[in-house]
Amino acid sequence: MFIRIATTTTKDGKKYNYLKIVKSYRDKKGKSRQKIVASLGQVEKLGDELDRLVEKLRYYCKKNFFPPRR
Repeated sequence: MFIRIATTTTKDGKKYNYLKIVKSYRDKKGKSRQKIVASLGQVEKLGDELDRLVEKLRYYCKKNFFPPRR
């Protein structure tokens, strides 16, 4: 999984950036595909919450995917 910033443009020319978590996989024919797992919101509105979110994701990944060695 990885983070993607998707940009959308409105009819009046305003641009908005959205933060998304994306998962890569292969379909039945072996072709590479991507699926949006979660949309975390507008980057500009996340502000300081973005740093907190990154720290929480880092903590979660270390705890669940990389357990301490014994």
